[in-house]
Amino acid sequence: ARAQGVRPGALLSNIGGTDVSGHKIEEVRDMLLKADVPLSVHFEQARGLPNAVTGVLHPVPDEEMPMPPEEIDDGPMVVPPPVDLDIDLSQPLGLTFDQRLVVQTVQKNSQASRLGIGPGWQVLGLAGDELSSRKELEQKLEVFKAEGSLGQSMMFQPTAVTAARAKELGAASAAALMRERALTLEREEEEVRKNMREVTLEVDLTQPLGILFNKFLEADQVNGGSQSARLGVQPGWRAV
Repeated sequence: ARAQGVRPGALLSNIGGTDVSGHKIEEVRDMLLKADVPLSVHFEQARGLPNAVTGVLHPVPDEEMPMPPEEIDDGPMVVPPPVDLDIDLSQPLGLTFDQRLVVQTVQKNSQASRLGIGPGWQVLGLAGDELSSRKELEQKLEVFKAEGSLGQSMMFQPTAVTAARAKELGAASAAALMRERALTLEREEEEVRKNMREVTLEVDLTQPLGILFNKFLEADQVNGGSQSARLGVQPGWRAV
């Protein structure tokens, strides 16, 4: 219709030579359904556009007819159980809450999105304590940050979903939680690496070092009274 010049506001006035300007929409619909194609139709355009447009309706092969979407019954809606998620307060959560602690927005690629949290989820508690307001949550977060207690657990109530979706969310949340924990470990290891410094020690290879190394050349154990112990080597040191 657009290719023929029809625009929003146009009035279908004639079908196959029959004036339909005074017909009800149901009557026009029935005429179109019963008419043989190709069929000539005439439109009166809206003000400001060409006065009239005439075109032809052509038949569409059955294989090209769009099929209606298949109805899928996912079963009854269920409320998933609350989930307790580990959060890192040294990083932004990437959430906004309303006064009832219901999540309004989740920033893309944020800590919250990686944990699988979505809009509509509600915060129930923090570090084992129940919460009733956004002000209470904000106060507790400030206290933990001031104390340096940056690793905490936050309990959420997910939104109601279908039974099938609840299973998917459970698996996704678990996977997201594992990914978040892995990222936390990577950040901790990176911090350790930044604080490392190299120390050159002279050792006597005619004597046992007294160190048990792991596969990463880190000292898992330093024997008391050994050459390494006398040199100040400690568990966790790595030979480079």
